Amino acid sequence: MGLWLKCPKCQTANPLDLKACANCNASLDNLPAAKRVYILAKAAPKATAGKAPPEGTASTEPPAKGAKGTRSRKKKQ
Repeated sequence: MGLWLKCPKCQTANPLDLKACANCNASLDNLPAAKRVYILAKAAPKATAGKAPPEGTASTEPPAKGAKGTRSRKKKQ
């Protein structure tokens, strides 16, 4: 399952570690709370401008490997 940040400009779902939207390059860094929209999905949501991706999808699977804009993170011990 993954948590994604929706771009306030083009509505594309982006991994939380990106500082700019992968689609339109709008800044995602330091967005005010009112503009932050999070998406919970089992894989990278396929959002298009004006359409919201499916939300609340439950799964224990991480985003698919090789999905655009994803990075593996090391767990802190």
